[in-house]
This record gives sequence, structure tokens and C-alpha cells, in this order.
Amino acid sequence: MNMNNNHTSELSLSDAYRDAVRISSDGTESGTAIELLTALQNRISSASLFSSNDVLDDLPTSSMPLLSVEFHLATALSSAPTQTSAERQVNINRSRDLLYGYLRKLDDLEGVLDDEPARYYKQMLEDEEEDDGEGNYGKTTRMTPTQIRETKIARYRARKVQREEFERLTALRERRSRLGVADEDEVDGYDGDGVDRSLALAELRGYAFDALDELLSTRKELDMLEMAVRMENERGEMQRHKGETYGAGGGGGGGGGGGGGDG
Repeated sequence: MNMNNNHTSELSLSDAYRDAVRISSDGTESGTAIELLTALQNRISSASLFSSNDVLDDLPTSSMPLLSVEFHLATALSSAPTQTSAERQVNINRSRDLLYGYLRKLDDLEGVLDDEPARYYKQMLEDEEEDDGEGNYGKTTRMTPTQIRETKIARYRARKVQREEFERLTALRERRSRLGVADEDEVDGYDGDGVDRSLALAELRGYAFDALDELLSTRKELDMLEMAVRMENERGEMQRHKGETYGAGGGGGGGGGGGGGDG
């Protein structure tokens, strides 16, 4: 594991990002992916690469994919195998914090989040602050069933448009590469950097939709995990109690045997 960290620290931020995302996407080495993405997150923070005052137009194209490190770390955590429900609960809570952080970062950069994901993100924040009347937050929503259904449809349509845009830009970049077009020359209104920048932006928006879906599904999972953790704790308590009772009973039996020997 430490060898992975040493290797990553020798790479540029962009190369380290590609390396970590490749391992994370493979899905078979979630522990390594978590370690690499956490190290990358720390490097980006130490370099003060992004700030709350950033404007999208001022960000270098090469730095834009690095905005999604929190998203990839969140997905690695949610896919990581765990031994207990309590461990899974910790991973999911941390994953949700990272997903909200990712969406907040995009929302702060004006022009990144489209209207639909931005609106749904703000609705989810309101739901997190909503009390169900028993001191529990984030387990209810102010939306009616009709509004929930309409929101799902709108989100699906917006996601479809985003995917089509990403595919169009990917095809355009591949065509430029195949034809050997110089970076400064335009094809379909884009020069080389224009295609890369628009593609990076489309990818960030796609991750935003994935983050929203993940937050929605894990909110339901957390309810089940809460019950599972409670049951595991109760079973553990019962086993400890049985052990203590058995130990006390065994000691009493031994004392009785010793008394018989004296007699």
C-alpha cells in the first residue's frame, strides 16, 4: 500500500488522477483505490489548487477532471467490502459527505451544474435538514409523491441529454485524433482545447447525476443499516452476557467440587 502512495507522489496530479480512477473503475482493488484517491485529495488540498472564489473560466482545462476526486473516492468507499454493518455504515456516511462536497463544489462554480441537477441537489439539502418529528433528519421529504415522480422524469431526461452531449464530444475528439487535426484548428466550432474542456465539463455534469442517484439510494440503505447495526449490537451484548453467566456458573461449580473434596 505504501508503495502505491510513493508511486503516486512521484506522478503529476493529472497522471495520479488517471491512475487512481483507472484502479477505482476496475472495482477489484477498492482498498488501493481509496488509499490513492485519499492521497490525491490531500495533495490537491496542500497545493491549494481550488478555492471557493474560483471561476470556471479561470480553471486550466487540465485541472478540471481533478474536481471529481471526491466523487471517485465516494464511489470507491461505497463499493468497498466490509465485515460488519457498522463498518458499512461508516463508509456510507463518509461517502455521502464526499458526494455532497462534490456537488457543493460544482454548485459554487457558476455554469457547471445544469438547472435540473442543481435544483434537485438543493432539494436534497432541504430534506437533510427536515425533521420527521422524532428528532431524525434526512428521512423525510417536503415533496409530494407527484413532485417526486415529476422530478425523477425531469432528471432522467436531463441525464439523457447530458449523455448524448458527452458521446458527441467524445466522437469529435476521436475524429480530430484520427484525422491528425492540429490543436489550433477548429472542427465543428471546436479547437483542441475547446473539445477537451467541453468534454471535461460534460463528464463533471455526468458525475453530478451519478452522485444524486447514489445519495438517493444510500439514504434508503442507511435506514436498513441502522436496524442491522442495532441488531448486531444486541447480539453481541447477548453473547457477552451469556459468556459472563457461563463463566460465573463454571466458577461456582468448581467451588462446589472443592468443597466436596474437603468433606
